[in-house]
Amino acid sequence: MVATDRVRAALNELEREVHPSLVQAVETLRSAASAEGYPPDTLLTIIAGLRECNAMMARGEGIGTIIRAVGDDDLPVFRQRYESVDQVVNAKNYIVNQLQDLPGLSGQSETIVRIPLILLAMTERQAAELRSGEVFNEYPASLRDDFRQACVLLEQEAVADWFQCYGERPEDWRPFSAGSDSIQTLVHRIIEQINERKRYDGRLEPEFLDIHEVIGDRHQLLRLRRSGCIVIIDVLSLRHPQIQRAYHQSLLDAYPNTSIVTIAPVAKALEKARELTVFLQLRIADLEFAKRRSEFTSSARRCIETWEQNMLEGWLEAGFHDTAIDSGLKEGIRKHMRYVSPYGGSG
Repeated sequence: MVATDRVRAALNELEREVHPSLVQAVETLRSAASAEGYPPDTLLTIIAGLRECNAMMARGEGIGTIIRAVGDDDLPVFRQRYESVDQVVNAKNYIVNQLQDLPGLSGQSETIVRIPLILLAMTERQAAELRSGEVFNEYPASLRDDFRQACVLLEQEAVADWFQCYGERPEDWRPFSAGSDSIQTLVHRIIEQINERKRYDGRLEPEFLDIHEVIGDRHQLLRLRRSGCIVIIDVLSLRHPQIQRAYHQSLLDAYPNTSIVTIAPVAKALEKARELTVFLQLRIADLEFAKRRSEFTSSARRCIETWEQNMLEGWLEAGFHDTAIDSGLKEGIRKHMRYVSPYGGSG
């Protein structure tokens, strides 16, 4: 009885905040609960999953993106530990089936292509930190001086209310004025215009990614470097040391498949941005060198730390070999090259 009461209370709470698109899914779930079609624990997992889907819809994310998030275990609720695997599988299947039955998606066979967007924009909390100057306490004075000069410029250009352009999330940033559309609204509008022209077989959907989460997920970072992404930079947000640090640590700007747009409230702010002092305060373990060294890939052996001469010599030999092959030496030359790896084996 206690478990049933918990299910009923969770459903009631979800109904009070449910997105219109999910009303039918919640009603169907209530019927399933009444008929005891699922165990209470599974029902509670479904409700938790629907609540996260509901939040994604409220942020304007597309159905295709949400379905993939459920299937790929991107929802936090499905990354928890459960005693029963069936509990999670049944919950995911239920949610996906309900989402696929939504109007306009049922029977849809087109491909959904997610466009990864790295948004370098502050939240209103970070903007307050920047404005007060407290965020610079542990950084060189040059960073604070740069920001003060930027503020003087903004006041001269009648953009003294710049801090009012930020919201609870980076996606809430309004690039051009406090009364303009948010960056999320702008992106979604452009994507929809592209989709309406039907230039592609599938639909494009934006996927906003947090730069701090990206650098914390090595696999995702490498995929973005390799496959490409779009980086949207707010010149004022880049004055925030933590955002600046995360961006430069990602090295995304060094990869040719990365598209970058830098946005400023006025043209002179762009000119000032080019003079921005960059300061990185990183541990050795946070450097790209150390990250690559810890990977079990072909590029990992290009980075080592050593205190032994024989290891250095072996690494140099391996490096020369790799460089020769990468330079496109002919097969005839390679036949006469014998390569002994310091990691074992020969080539």
